[in-house]
Amino acid sequence: MERRLAAILVADVVGYSHMIEVDEEGTLTSFKAIFEGMISPVFSQYHGRLVKLMGDGILAEFTSVVDAVQATVKIQETMAKHNSLLASNKQVTFRVGINHGDIVIDGEDIHGDVVNLAARLETLSLPGGMSISEKVYDEVRDRVDIRFCDQGIHQVKNIERPIHIWGWAPQACTSKQVTSERLQQTPPRGVSTPNTTPQPTDFGTKSDEAHDLFLRGRELLFGFQRDINVFERVIPLFRHAIALDENYSSPYAALGMAYVLNYINCWSGDPKTSLNQAKIYVREAIKRNENDAFAHYANSVVAMWKKDHESWAQAADRALELNPDFALALNSRGAVYIYSGAPLMGIPYIQRCIRLDQLETQQARHFLGTAYLILGEYETAAEVYKKRIKLNPTTDLTRAFLASVLGHMGEIEEAHTFWRELKDINPAYSFENHISKQPFKDPAEAKKITSGLRKAGLIA
Repeated sequence: MERRLAAILVADVVGYSHMIEVDEEGTLTSFKAIFEGMISPVFSQYHGRLVKLMGDGILAEFTSVVDAVQATVKIQETMAKHNSLLASNKQVTFRVGINHGDIVIDGEDIHGDVVNLAARLETLSLPGGMSISEKVYDEVRDRVDIRFCDQGIHQVKNIERPIHIWGWAPQACTSKQVTSERLQQTPPRGVSTPNTTPQPTDFGTKSDEAHDLFLRGRELLFGFQRDINVFERVIPLFRHAIALDENYSSPYAALGMAYVLNYINCWSGDPKTSLNQAKIYVREAIKRNENDAFAHYANSVVAMWKKDHESWAQAADRALELNPDFALALNSRGAVYIYSGAPLMGIPYIQRCIRLDQLETQQARHFLGTAYLILGEYETAAEVYKKRIKLNPTTDLTRAFLASVLGHMGEIEEAHTFWRELKDINPAYSFENHISKQPFKDPAEAKKITSGLRKAGLIA
């Protein structure tokens, strides 16, 4: 069979199945008009050939990887301008994967591992962006004025070897262009690096002991084990830190976080009282140090569970203003968008959060899965939720959301397996209690989760 070298582009529409479900005729008409009016002309401009359309999917080949990458940027920028004029439920957003190598020619069609990997790269792309193989990155990084982010090493389906992936999206790569070195991770303010040894005053306190108590409590609070025992251990640590230095803001913020977790999990006392206590402690933290990014992050979390979306966004923005690389604040800012009905805008924040801090922000994967759940991207949501469960084997909420996704997918037996695991972990688990607290701005989004569990026969 004939073979040739080519750059392969695979694209699909984010949330297409949900769009079809809501308005099949309008979605098909819109997709056709967009392809003919905005995408096909760009293919021609950059010497690309459409191989085939596959529902919402596009397969194209280019003679040059530079042309393929530049064509993608042109298309995504054009689509961003087009979407800015539309209501959120009418917007069409593409993910793109690009690979380069030897392809098999079959008439007008093409096949081969290069095509298969391009399709896998597309699933890992940020909405409105692209993911490229390391081979493509090596060929274009010095030839195009585009800022790529290191997406790390991935094991993808039906590809034996791990793949190093690079990505681009307008909101995701805002620093200088990344070379073959990994993204430089700016530590939260006051965290030691090999070249800096901060004194206690760098952390907002002159007391070594107070700071040590805060760090010990924070490590417990953000660990994988979250239960009444952890809550009862961290409260005295933070209060002792405050007793040693009552003007040290961070222990107040950490107390606020502890009481938020008590509210969510109903470990002790009246949940509503816990949330109000959390708000008081966070206000005290900010009063003592308005420039404490951790305090503003904690404030955003309190606003989240009070379902005050405006204050939630403002607090997260303030934390990021103080520390643009604060992973937890990126997580919170992305979650605002997700729970406010704009998951596509939230995904880049969550993805960046995960890249910056693989350990502390495993919860970010729950929010990322929820974004894809809302979009109706059930297979992607299931994959993300399963990764979160691997990182935190005792999570009950993520198992509940995963069971819902599997219900939507018709994977009933697997949904029951994860539900049984959930009940083994937390025999007293109440989905009704958990879902009622979720800060969805639109109740219809919460109903989507409930309907998935009903489809699986897990709730009445």
